[in-house]
Amino acid sequence: MTPDGSSLSLLDRQRALATDQRAAASTHTDIHYDSTLVTTEKPPKQRTLSETESSARPVVAELLPLVTESVWSAPTLLPSGNSKSSEPVFTRGARTPLQKEVLAMMHHAWNEGYVKYCWGGDEFKPVSKGCHNGWHLGLTLVDSLDTLYLMGMDEEFAVARAWVADTEALDFSKVGNVNVFETSIRVIGGLLAAATLTGDGMFVTRAAELGTRMLPAFQNRPPYSDIMVASGHAQNLGGQTSIGEAGTLSLEWRTLSELSGKPEYARAVNEVSNTLHALPTKDGLLRNSLPSGGIISLGARGDSYYEYLLKQWLLSDRTETVYLDDYMHAMQGVRTHLVKRSQGPMNLTYISELHADGSAHRKMDHLVCFLPGLLALGVHFGAGPPEDLSLAKELMRTCRQMYVETGHMLGPEIAHFDTNGQELFVKAADSHDLLRPETVESLFYLFRLTGDRLYQTWGQEIMEGIEKYAKVDSGGYTSLDNTLGIVKKRDKMESFFLAESLKYLFLLFDDSRSQLPLDIFVLSTEAHPFRMQRH
Repeated sequence: MTPDGSSLSLLDRQRALATDQRAAASTHTDIHYDSTLVTTEKPPKQRTLSETESSARPVVAELLPLVTESVWSAPTLLPSGNSKSSEPVFTRGARTPLQKEVLAMMHHAWNEGYVKYCWGGDEFKPVSKGCHNGWHLGLTLVDSLDTLYLMGMDEEFAVARAWVADTEALDFSKVGNVNVFETSIRVIGGLLAAATLTGDGMFVTRAAELGTRMLPAFQNRPPYSDIMVASGHAQNLGGQTSIGEAGTLSLEWRTLSELSGKPEYARAVNEVSNTLHALPTKDGLLRNSLPSGGIISLGARGDSYYEYLLKQWLLSDRTETVYLDDYMHAMQGVRTHLVKRSQGPMNLTYISELHADGSAHRKMDHLVCFLPGLLALGVHFGAGPPEDLSLAKELMRTCRQMYVETGHMLGPEIAHFDTNGQELFVKAADSHDLLRPETVESLFYLFRLTGDRLYQTWGQEIMEGIEKYAKVDSGGYTSLDNTLGIVKKRDKMESFFLAESLKYLFLLFDDSRSQLPLDIFVLSTEAHPFRMQRH
């Protein structure tokens, strides 16, 4: 409300705060800011928020009274009769000293960076203080909702919630082409995780709006890789899709049905799961590309398919055993065909790639570092032999060694083994670091499930490397172009850095090992928590 009692929309408030406003060029999606506010006119309704002061906190402080009196004060709670999983069950404990350090990083990324220079945009460009807005979905904002809530950043969460609730700010009718997989795990997943933690039905309503617009992608088997959200036109832009894209939709879309009470979303992904289940395998392992085949890999384009085999079973409260069977079969295939050891004093265990001719490629993506955590989770729930925990620990050591090898405790994108005369070799072209979450994700699971504080120590080393080399003083953290020699900054803060990397670090440093209990929540491939579906 304004001082005279009249209503004032969030958009009006943002415009009132803008002392120097200009429109972005209509032919560009990258928006660069100086120290004053810039609001985009094209595409419509994509607002950005900044201020002339050095800190972003006054913006949050000024917006909060408005938000509290308008759309935040009376959220529509999900009906508890819809499902047990619609009841908020999350509580926050006391923060440990290391968690406070992660919280400070989140404040720097969010308040000093994204809010100040890229509010409502998709991805923050910290070096140039710019904003990439190619999705028009508030990608970083939506992807970070549950991280804000988990860390107790309640004022920031309230303002972000108001933006999501504003159908002019988040207007799906204005959204063009998006990747189905990425939009599902980041946007639908982000909205549903916020609903899961808070019980606020507004997030489910918005997720269902987007999900309904994306349903035409499932008219193909496997689903199309891309869809024009505004028109519903779906296509495979690259001529094909991957098992990672097609097989990593089920947690989000089944949770959407669970919370909305609408079965069509789960029905769509269940048919995809049936299609993938019917494909021929090599001891449970699928070739990455659909329909052409390609390599067998737990790295790019394959990784999360295997992750979701186990997690679909967990989401069903361990009742849908077809996913358990497929997971156990696949992990046996991994042990038989992909597990290798380097030939040197470090004796590193790694996951190779299998080519069509049956030869193994001694290469492991950073993305594969999700596997130690997955194996440990499987053992915890009886989905793997005890030996899988030993394998998880060995792989965890290798993933950490990839960071050590750079000399800066930064994570290269790809490592090669027994190559170029070195036991572990990082090529210059593969030395970039996107601040990916997979290693800290597995550190979280291994600490949570074993209690071994060594994994916290390794996580602290990674956190300190990020703070030293990726932090941009004016706000935010950036991906790095080179982790060997002189570290070179890129100009992009990925949404998953806030949604996953910082969240997993925060959870890793929870000494009580109780926040987001794993017998209640399943964490998606984007680290969004969904409740196991108990009926």
